[in-house]
Amino acid sequence: MFADDTTIHAHHQKIEPLASLLQLSADELQAWTESNHMSLNPQKTEVMLLTTRQKRQNLATPFPTTQIGAQSITEVQFHKLMGVTIDNNLSWSQHISTTSKNISKKVYQLSRIKHFLDTHTRKLFYLTHIQSVIDYASTLWDSASGSSMKPLASVQRRAIKAVLLKPKLDPRKASVACKTTGIVTVSMTPGIGNTRDCESEVCSVR
Repeated sequence: MFADDTTIHAHHQKIEPLASLLQLSADELQAWTESNHMSLNPQKTEVMLLTTRQKRQNLATPFPTTQIGAQSITEVQFHKLMGVTIDNNLSWSQHISTTSKNISKKVYQLSRIKHFLDTHTRKLFYLTHIQSVIDYASTLWDSASGSSMKPLASVQRRAIKAVLLKPKLDPRKASVACKTTGIVTVSMTPGIGNTRDCESEVCSVR
């Protein structure tokens, strides 16, 4: 038997005690899996040190190697867990970049079929395939900086243009468009990025 997506963690203010705690947890996990007739795959196991960028730069020594049995575990800068990409600085830039690329593919699909769909169906496509991706686990990464949010806001604006069938939007009609479509932009979502009013955000579509 094999157990997937198992995560262990340890925390300490100093690097050496932290490495010892993590190694102890890894040893205990390996012993538990073996006693329950399961197996850990060291080649699919990764370790990541979470800290601030400033503290990482001040580390006197690299993070000690963690092992499963006689095999060393690869240290990574980011890791995908339950659909969320976590980076070792907790900046969420990698997750936002990955999310933006995934959404961009959906926006391309929408742009190819938009003229064959009515407004309701285009909006339904948007909510199902684009907004749902943006909303997923957003409470985790909604503290990301405004600069990190730019790729996501950009691809969402492309999606809005496809839904509205408008390469440009008259500022005088922006508020009406928000009300009729019910689309909430990244910058309008509570807690995500810099909140702006509906009109200024929709008018930023170019």
